[in-house]
This record gives sequence, structure tokens and C-alpha cells, in this order.
Amino acid sequence: MPGNMSDAEKVARKRLAQGAALAGAAGAGYLAARVHSVFAGLSERRPPFKWKPERGRTVFLKGANVVDVKRGQVLKERGVLYRDGQITGLVATRDLEKVEADSVFDYRGRFIIPGLINCHAHALMPGAGLIDLPVLLSLKRQAVRNMEECAFSGVTTVRDASGVAGLLRELSDAVENHRVLGPRIVGCGPCLKPRGGYPEFSRKLPGKAAEKAGDTCLYVNSPESGREGVRRAVEQGARYIKVFLDDVSLFYGARPLPVIDDESLRAVLDEAHRLGRRVAAHQSLLSGFRRAVRLGIDDFEHLPVDGLLEAPDIEAYMEGDHHCTPTACVSMALGIAREGHPLGDDKMVADMQAERRRLTRDLQPVVAELPVIRSNARMVRMFESGKAERSLAARSLSDPERYSRSFNNRNPNIHAMYEA
Repeated sequence: MPGNMSDAEKVARKRLAQGAALAGAAGAGYLAARVHSVFAGLSERRPPFKWKPERGRTVFLKGANVVDVKRGQVLKERGVLYRDGQITGLVATRDLEKVEADSVFDYRGRFIIPGLINCHAHALMPGAGLIDLPVLLSLKRQAVRNMEECAFSGVTTVRDASGVAGLLRELSDAVENHRVLGPRIVGCGPCLKPRGGYPEFSRKLPGKAAEKAGDTCLYVNSPESGREGVRRAVEQGARYIKVFLDDVSLFYGARPLPVIDDESLRAVLDEAHRLGRRVAAHQSLLSGFRRAVRLGIDDFEHLPVDGLLEAPDIEAYMEGDHHCTPTACVSMALGIAREGHPLGDDKMVADMQAERRRLTRDLQPVVAELPVIRSNARMVRMFESGKAERSLAARSLSDPERYSRSFNNRNPNIHAMYEA
């Protein structure tokens, strides 16, 4: 009891309390300094525009080389006339001097192409392999920078394949209202999945958080909950609906996972089509691809990495009204062969490894914040050394061997789909 303590014990306790207070103060000071260091190191935000014509004013880009992607031609020394962000005319070479506009820019020697479309992206994701405090602190800046880099690279539309619905809508509104430089965003809002299904790290936000930020995912366990999920996703701005069909985890351990049953998926499709929305499915395994074809899923995200599509699979796909975004770059980014693994001796795998290293060295510093770059460097070292599989984070890290094996097989699924 405190009343029975000796003087020596009282002194020891006092010193212990003082030490704890000092340690806490030192820890808080270190944390504050680290937070300040991260924020101070973030890149400067770019202005949403350098010049903006007044509404109703015409702009003429004179003498440009216009790339006609429908005909596969370059139309030399033409003019492009636009007003209020809409192209109003393509002017022939002989008529360049006849055009009158409020603003005229000499575009001789330059090329004009249609805006590029990124068909599968996650605008709010930082692109970091491992999430730590510096990465968390840089999330907002990296999300905005993702948008800025799209615009600077000629990407004018991004098809977002799931994120936090409310935050994505805020970012999209900021772009549309010229507060942030970036492309228009076509998103699916919260994805639909069973509790515990892929991706395992995606969980429904609790009530207050969901009210403020929007849903990340909506759980489906029946036809009725499937229809309700579609309606809620549309209410939160979904331009299409996304579901997941992987019945085995892509993370280390390859654990079996629950998937939405056929009857509930049919209800999702029916409700989505009633509301004018297509349904896209993440399917990176043969079982998911075949289910998607059989059930009439509209759009396919990725291609199977666990086996080869057979002729009947391709024929059944071609008979339906489907679109596919194969995302080959995902396999290149995640297909990291560990040191000494036989896959590293395969020329195609080795070439992909070399290209990934080149992009990491040359491109990543241009598009990513420093905490993201450092996080990815640590992740690659973990994969290459074999430590990733033994780490505490293994259950939330993609098993790279699936992806590197797809390159080892020369990615025949992509070639087969392309030829079809």
C-alpha cells in the first residue's frame, strides 16, 4: 500500500514518474517533428489552370497537326476552333487565314490528340506498397497529385475502380469546378462484396465515418441486399457498379474467400441495368472469368493469372456484350521475383523486372511523393529478399509469384483476347 512505502520506494516511484513524463514529452516532440518534416517535404500544389477564356469567347489553335485516331491519320497544318471547352470546328489548311477568333495561338509543329482515358485506376490510392505514418500524412496531397499528373500526361478521363465514395466525389467536384487540375472522373463508388470477400482489407465503414466520407464497400448476402447495394452506390455517385469474383485470396497464403452467389449477382445485374448502369467484375482467376461470362457481367477488370483461357472461354466471351481492361501493368508492377528464384532466369520475367526498375527510377520521382517512393522501395526489398512472405503484413501483401508466372507464360490470355 502507498502508506507503507519506504522513503527509498517513494523516491524510486517519483523518479519513474518523472522519467515517464520526460519520455512522453520526448516522444510527442519526435512525432511532431516528424509530422512537420513530412508536410514540409510534400510537393507544391499546381494551379488548376494558367489561363482561362471568358465564357462565350472563342479560341483558335492554328496550324496544328491533328491526330485522327479513327482513320489512323495525321492531318497536317489544320486548325481547331473551340468555345466553352467544346470543339466547334476543324479547319482545313487552306482556310486557316480566314478564321476569326477572340484568341489565336500558333500551333505549327505541334500535335493535338484526343484526350487519353485511363480505364482502370484508383485515384485515392497513394500507390504505396506499405502504409506507414508518412504515407498516411501524404495521402491527400498524393491523391490530388494523381489528378495533376493525369492532366499533364494528356489523360482527360479516369475510370475509377473503387474508393471512398464521398471523398472521390469531393475530388471530382473540385476538378469540375476548376479548384484542382485533373481529368473528369467516372467512378463506381463503393464496391459490392460479401463480408470477408476480396479485397480482404476493404471493410464497410462504421455509421458516422460512412456518413461523412461515404462508403468504401457495401455487403451483399442476398438478392435483396444486392439490389439495395446498387441503389445506395448510385445514390453516392456510382456511374457503374463493381463486384468481386475471386474465390481465393491473391495475398500470401491463398486463403479461400466468400463470393456473391449467382442469384444475388443476377439481382445486382438486373437492378443496375434498370438504373442505366453497367456492372464490372474484378476477376483475376479462371473461376471468376467463367462465372462472369456465364452470368452476363458487362465489363471485365484484369485477366486470369492462375491458368490459361481455353477456346470455349474466349468464344463465350466474344458472344456477349463485354468489355475488358486487362491491366497488364499490374502484373508488371507486382510480379517481383525474389532473389535466386528460378522465375528470375526467364527472359520475359527478367525484362519485366528491368522495365519496372527503370520506371521506378525515372518515372516515380516525377509522379509520387517522397513517403510513397520510400514505402515502395522497402516493399520491393522485402519481396526480392523473401522477407515479405514471413512478415506480419504477409496476409495483406499480394503474392508476386502469381503475376511473375503470368509473364513466364508470355501472357497468352492477353494475346488470346486481343486476337479474338
